[in-house]
Amino acid sequence: MYHGRFKGTYYEAGYKWGELLYKNNNIISNKHTFVITEERRKFANECLPIYEKYYPEILEEIKGIADGQKDSYENLYTFLLSMYCFEFDNHCTCIALKDDQSIIFGRNSDFLVELEKLYMNCLYKLDNVYAFNGNTTAFVEMEDGINEYGLAIGLTFIYPKVINVGFNRIFHLKCNKNFRKK
Repeated sequence: MYHGRFKGTYYEAGYKWGELLYKNNNIISNKHTFVITEERRKFANECLPIYEKYYPEILEEIKGIADGQKDSYENLYTFLLSMYCFEFDNHCTCIALKDDQSIIFGRNSDFLVELEKLYMNCLYKLDNVYAFNGNTTAFVEMEDGINEYGLAIGLTFIYPKVINVGFNRIFHLKCNKNFRKK
C-alpha cells in the first residue's frame, strides 16, 4: 500500500500529488473506472453548490489534483462527487470494539482488486485543520480514518437505491475527520 503525505494548503497538497502521479505516467482519467456520463455530470453540477458552501476546501484539493494531472477540473469533480452513486456493487464494512484498555478499529475494503495498487494510507497535515490518518481507494476521498484527537470514523456501505443531490458520504467522512482549527 502506498503511504501518501499531504501538507500545506488543500490546493498545494492536491497539486503535489496530482503532479507526482503525472510525472510517473499515472493519469487518473485513463483508469477504466473513470467514467463520465451526462447523468453523472448533471448530478455533480447539482451537488457543486453544496460543496462550495460547506466544504470548499475539498474542491480546492480536487482543483489541485486536476492541475497537477494537466486534466479537466470539471471531469475530476464530476467523477468524485458522483462516486459511489453510479458505480459498482461493492460493500465495505467497518467495526469498532472497545474494552477497558483498548479500542480496535478495523475494516474490509470490498473494492476492485485490480486497483489495489492505487489504494493509499494518507497522512494529512494541512494548514488550519486537525491532522489525520485515513485510508482510501479513491485518492482524495476517505473511507476511514482517525484524527489527531482520536476521533475515528469509518464507512460501512451499501449502494443507494435512491440517488439524491447532496454531500457524498466519502467526503463527509473526510470533512468530519479534519474539523477546522479555531
